[in-house]
Amino acid sequence: MNRKSVFKRKGGGYAVRYHVPAELRKTLGKREIVRGLNTADRHEAMILKTGKLLEIQAEVFKLISGGSPKSSIVLPVDSRQPELHHLKRKEPTLPTRRKSPRLSRAAREWFKMMNGVTPHTKNRYRRSLTVFTEYFCDCRVDEIERRDAIAYVNHLKATPSTRTGRPLSPKSIKTEITTLSSFYKVATHLGFYPEQFGNPFHGAAAVIPGVKREKTKIKTLRPVTRDEAIQYLEACAGTTASTHKPFKYAFEMKAIIQLLWATGARANEIASLERDQISDDGDVIWLQLRNSKTEAGNRSLCLVGESECCLIREALAKADAALLTSKVPNENRNLLFPKLLRGGFDRKPYWYVGKALEKVRKDTFGKDVQWDMHSFRRNAVAALVNAGVSTSERNLVIGHSNKGDIGISVYSKEADLRKVVKRTFYTLYEELSGGVIEV
Repeated sequence: MNRKSVFKRKGGGYAVRYHVPAELRKTLGKREIVRGLNTADRHEAMILKTGKLLEIQAEVFKLISGGSPKSSIVLPVDSRQPELHHLKRKEPTLPTRRKSPRLSRAAREWFKMMNGVTPHTKNRYRRSLTVFTEYFCDCRVDEIERRDAIAYVNHLKATPSTRTGRPLSPKSIKTEITTLSSFYKVATHLGFYPEQFGNPFHGAAAVIPGVKREKTKIKTLRPVTRDEAIQYLEACAGTTASTHKPFKYAFEMKAIIQLLWATGARANEIASLERDQISDDGDVIWLQLRNSKTEAGNRSLCLVGESECCLIREALAKADAALLTSKVPNENRNLLFPKLLRGGFDRKPYWYVGKALEKVRKDTFGKDVQWDMHSFRRNAVAALVNAGVSTSERNLVIGHSNKGDIGISVYSKEADLRKVVKRTFYTLYEELSGGVIEV
């Protein structure tokens, strides 16, 4: 059944609108049904909307199947929703979703996926989740809601530290909330927690009652320069300071840097390239990106430089050799870089090679350098702006929708745009027929 909910203010609170399917409107005599959600909190309304829609849908089908005439149909305008308390949530609203496990089991599943996490951090996560599980009596993961999350934050504020005996500092409380927010992000990915419920700990650390919010200065990052890119490549071709051995992913690291410079793509898009996405036309090589984070990100890239084309051909040859000489996981057999180990809860190929690239960047340029891996994308946009490429063409190759010019407003900040400014003022000078006084 096609349904769409639209929230609107109703008596100071939110309501949900259920659109009756066209084939049932004549029988019901209604085009839509509106019900109040008895809350003025938008986040809480977003959590309640699915249950309310399914409740209305069940009533509609019950009336239709019962064959009642429309004159006898009585649909309540506003049915009271039971108050929200922890451990009181109804059964999951999606009937096809598997039953949510208990907190302890979900935590064990999370710990199994923590590749690359230091033992110290993993122990801190384990302590936080142990206390959290005991507080909620090891209930199911989907029984925790936003109100319970806020109650747990207040519990942390009122509970003294077992180590010092003093109240927890705001920084410690934020660390605990961040851990739980990450836990529920992974739980949603694993299907343990419905996505429509929303992360109950998302944003809970933004404002803690009684504590002033810290004003943090957002560091504006700039595009990377050509000299920095060359120095970065040379650093990746070196050896590790601890073992004096070449980097494990030395070839992959250099290839990613070269392709980021030439295409302006995202780093994960390059690391996730598959061999059937590559088409060699001889003079150029096409890369057909798919499974990007946005629909506009599914696009075609064209490599026109001889060095980049040779790089792709070398990578393909290395991939074929790796399949014959080493054990490659089945999920990596079609990758351009099959030796990359996947990591993170979403098993991305960029996980470990990204950490290696980040370490080399900080060791070579310092931790306070004003650019990162995404700055290769900023550099590409700035170059296209200086070249006078139109907004629609820039968005097409960068992978953004054409609704706005994100290149100027976001990517080209701190960029050197003197070429386009100079060209513009030459045009202005010619249109004005020179200066006011002729020399």
